[in-house]
Amino acid sequence: MGFLYKQHTIKNPISFEGISIHSGKNCTVKLLPTNPNSGINFIRTDIKKNNVIPAKWSNVVDTKLCSVISNKFGVKVSTIEHLMSAISMMNIDNLNIEINSSEVPILDGSAKIFVDKINKVGVLRQNEDKKFIKILKTVKVKKEEAYASLSPSNNSFAISYDINYPHPLIKSENFKIEM
Repeated sequence: MGFLYKQHTIKNPISFEGISIHSGKNCTVKLLPTNPNSGINFIRTDIKKNNVIPAKWSNVVDTKLCSVISNKFGVKVSTIEHLMSAISMMNIDNLNIEINSSEVPILDGSAKIFVDKINKVGVLRQNEDKKFIKILKTVKVKKEEAYASLSPSNNSFAISYDINYPHPLIKSENFKIEM
């Protein structure tokens, strides 16, 4: 199988620190390589028990102003979206993320610093096959005039969007990409 069809982790640990945008607290984060089939897990080092939060869609508890995940014990970590985007972009499947606060630091407000640090240490190909989610039927979520949907596909991955705002600076936009 090709490089993209095997699981990956990082070659060496990565540390960074910064201010969390919503709490204003200083935070330290460590990305640690881990074994195949471990998944992505946030570990709150400021909490001693029940402090592991798997980064799974089913653990998302809020998306207002930022993405928040929680474990079954109510332990949360927020503002994970830029770090998770970098992890996804770098095809990382297995990683422990130690964090000493409830919120990931904002850094420059993008995923760039995370991607740069991961690129610097490198990504390690593991021997286990990557796991995929297959969309079997169309799923649509709607709120007022807005909606998002997923549909089955045989061989491609396509993303498209259309937005229509009454604001004169935004108005209408659309985008489509197929991979």
